[in-house]
Parts: sequence; structure tokens; C-alpha cells
Amino acid sequence: MEKSRLRDLLSDLIGECCKSKHQNKFAKPEIVNFLIRNLSSQDPESVRLAARALSNFVYQNMNFQIQIGGNGGIELLSSFINTKDEELRYIVLRAFSSLVESEVNRLLLAQTSSIQNILSLIANSSGEIQELLCDIFSALAMSKESRDKMVNENFVVKGWKLFNSNLSKTARKILFRSMSYLSLNDIGLETMVKHNIIDSFPSLIKSKDPEYALGAVIWMCNISRTEEICIKLMEERIVEDLIKYFDEKNEKFQILILSILRNLAIPIINRKKYLKYPKVVDYLNLLLNNKNPKIQLLLFSFIRLLTTLPEIVENFLEKEKINILLKNSLSHELKNVQSSCSITIGNLITSTSSSEIIKYIISNGGTEVIFQLFASEHDTIICQGSRILQKISSIPEALKKFIFHDDFSIDFVTYVLEKNNVEIVKPFCIFLKNCLQSSELFLINFANSSIISTIQQITSNFKLQNNPLPILDEIVVLLQNVGKNN
Repeated sequence: MEKSRLRDLLSDLIGECCKSKHQNKFAKPEIVNFLIRNLSSQDPESVRLAARALSNFVYQNMNFQIQIGGNGGIELLSSFINTKDEELRYIVLRAFSSLVESEVNRLLLAQTSSIQNILSLIANSSGEIQELLCDIFSALAMSKESRDKMVNENFVVKGWKLFNSNLSKTARKILFRSMSYLSLNDIGLETMVKHNIIDSFPSLIKSKDPEYALGAVIWMCNISRTEEICIKLMEERIVEDLIKYFDEKNEKFQILILSILRNLAIPIINRKKYLKYPKVVDYLNLLLNNKNPKIQLLLFSFIRLLTTLPEIVENFLEKEKINILLKNSLSHELKNVQSSCSITIGNLITSTSSSEIIKYIISNGGTEVIFQLFASEHDTIICQGSRILQKISSIPEALKKFIFHDDFSIDFVTYVLEKNNVEIVKPFCIFLKNCLQSSELFLINFANSSIISTIQQITSNFKLQNNPLPILDEIVVLLQNVGKNN
């Protein structure tokens, strides 16, 4: 019997055995390599048998997906994606539907010349083959590395035209999901803006088909990462369409909705527009006790942005809500949640006119939260800390709590003053002067330290910057007078 015939019989035997419960016995590297070599045969039947065996192999043995790719199997199989042999084509596509579960294989496939024509292949196919191609395309688009290999302006435009063509219902839904992944690529997003593709999303979110509605929400979550797009989406009154999903119990869906709402609030110009939607604040209040870390991360980040508006602050001044914010500021396992809650507490203090609320916050952990703000690497956050101190300095009970805190020291004062940032130093000095005037013990301790020379140096620095701060001189006079009196 000819060797080629023996190879065919062996390929056929392996293929059949791989479908049985004994398929693990054939999970040998040498067998996989034997099948890959047979893909190079000049005999169509030999190729078909080897491809079928490999297809059964990867379907049943996920551990060998990478081995097939690493030994040239991806490139060889991809050469048959556009074959006129419908049986072989189906076998190959079925194999790829499993092979692309591996990120390594997705990247290998994206680099082949065959895959660059995948949109044309989808357009010129039908039935199960069309859907298999769409599934493969979706897997490639989902992975950053393979997505970046495929995306260019023409590719995105062609994909959108294909989505709006006469595809089967299932293929169209898969392709819609694939296109949403392409928006994660910067070129893909720029193309969608340039060719007005994103203008279709608001109408798709209103779709009665839940798969399209969910797909549009995912897509919107992907694209709402630039200020330009967020402003455009807000002008489309997209929040009205998102509100109807607030009753959705699925946490994954809640994460998507929160992500979009939070992103839309990043441009300052958008925030006041949320005042038209009181249901959004009601929704946030309902989620305050949610324990899902991903929801908490988005929720408190969103509240932090909204509470820059005094009108919104009023919705978070109940003691129960303040306690939640304080607790998360001081002890949440995620640093970003801690930071968001601390900044939100700062927003509440600086915006409220209620001294009782401020005293409550300071007495229940607010002092520690303020020190956290000063520990930030960002001057804008430290600046907020200074503004808070300026405000509490007019409330004797709150001021006393801060003065006698263990962390309030000459070193802390020096640290803040040496920021040499007028937006930080000026409000802090108003607070410091009130501290010195309210406590004789505090005044004497500072007068006996080296702080006077530090303040004089900082005063000189600001004068050199043509930005003098007279209050620094006033503090020096206060301290020097103590020395004279003594």
C-alpha cells in the first residue's frame, strides 16, 4: 500500500478516535505534528482528512491549541479559509472557532494574509460558514494584539457597511459585537467619529432587541473615553436612554451603565446637565451599599465627580451616606475607592453651609480623611485639603479637633508650606493663623520652633515670583510677638 494512502488512513483513524471518549490517548505532540505536515499534501483528500482530525483534536483538546499554532498549523490552515472546497472550508473554520480561544493563536491568525480579507469572506458567504467567519472575526477583534494588527480606517468603514448589509440575523449580531471591540483601538475610534458611525448608537440603545441594546451599551462604554465623544453623547440626551436600564439586576450590566455615566461626567461642561436627571442620583443612592468592588470603584468615582456641584452635594449629606463615605475613605481595600471617597468628603465640607454637618464629619473620622488628602501626589487634591482647613477654621469645635490631632505637627505645616503653590499655601495660611490665634499653647509651641525661618524663606520665594502673600508676614509677626512677650 502506498505511503500516502497509509497517511490518509491514519489521519482518518485519528480524526474518528478524537471524537470518542478515548481521544485523550491520542493527545500526543508527535500525532499533532504528523497531522500538520499532512496539510501540505498536494492531494485534496489528504488535506481534508488531516484538517478534520485537527479540527476534532482542538475541539476536544484545548491544551494542544498553542502547539498547533506554534508548529505552523495556523498559517497552513488559514490558506484554506477561502478554498472553493466547501467541505474543507467548513472543517477549517470549525477548527479555527476553537483555535482562536488562545490569544497566541489569535495573534498568529491576524498576521496571515488570508485574514485581511475576512470581511469580504463574510460578505460572500452564507449560512453556517458565514456565522463561523463572524465568530472568528469577533474573537480576533476581542483581543488587543490581534485587533491592532487588523484595524485601519478602510477596515472599520468596510465592517460597518457590512453590518448594514443583508447578513443573516445571527451573523449581524456577531458582527455588531465585533465592531464594538474595534472601537477600543484608537484608529478604530477615530474612524467611527470621522465617518459618523457613532451617531447610530443612541438609536441602537433603544432597540427592542435586547442583544442589540446590550451591544450598544457595551459599544458606548468602549467609546466614551474621550472628552469630545462624551460631550457629543450628552448632547444626544443618551442619559434618558440609559435610565431605563436602572432596574436591571445583572451586575455586569450595572457596571457598564455606571461606567458610561461616570465617563460622561468627566467633562466639566457635562456635569450640570445631570441636574435634569434626578433619577441618576436616586440610582447612585441605591448602590451605596453594594459590595461588588467593580461597582464600588465606578460608583464612588462618579459621585466624586458629581459632588463638585453644590446642587448635588445636598443629596449626600444624610449621616448614613456620610458614614459610608467615611468608612470607605479610611478602610476600603481599593486605594482608588479610598481616594474617591476622601475627595467626595472634601466636596461635602467645602460645599455645605451646615456647620453641624461639618462638625459631624470631623468628629467621625473626617480629620483622618483630610490628612489623606494632604498625602496625595497631586497638588489639586492637596489644594482641596487646604480649602477644607480654611473652612473648618471658622468652626471652633472642628478647628479644635484638628489642632490636637497627633498628625498635626510643625513637620506637617512645613510640608504644606514648602509646596510653594499659592493655591495650596494661601488657604492653609488662613487656617494656620486661626489656629495660632485660637490656642495659646499651640502658638507658644510654634514660636519656640524653627518654623519662623521657614515661613520667612517661603515668603521670600513668593515675592520673587511676584506673588506676595501678606498673610505669611502676619503669621511671622504673631510668632515673633510671643518671643518678645516671653
